[in-house]
Amino acid sequence: FFRDSAQAFFLETFKMDFGSSSIRPDAYEAATLTAFDSRGELKSWKVNRRTPKDSDVFIRIHFCGICHSDLHSIRCEWPSTHHFPMTPGHEITGLVEEVGAKVTKFKR
Repeated sequence: FFRDSAQAFFLETFKMDFGSSSIRPDAYEAATLTAFDSRGELKSWKVNRRTPKDSDVFIRIHFCGICHSDLHSIRCEWPSTHHFPMTPGHEITGLVEEVGAKVTKFKR
């Protein structure tokens, strides 16, 4: 659905609500828009993420942009190795919710 142009997107339905401010279960689910092949279609997909460790930063992503380089990657238009499923969107904004004990450059 981002087949012909790069667009920033924000979909209320894909916001995750983890409940309390603590994210310390063994794992949690994250909602994504993911490509499963080179046709360029993104589909809703939930992935299990491990609990953040001492060197990790947990960011609650509020907005994510799909740029044209993401579209090229999804469509396999650049000479490189492509792996699917592929979740595009390297341009994000959000809030740092939790930092590991060894993290020094980010604060909650």
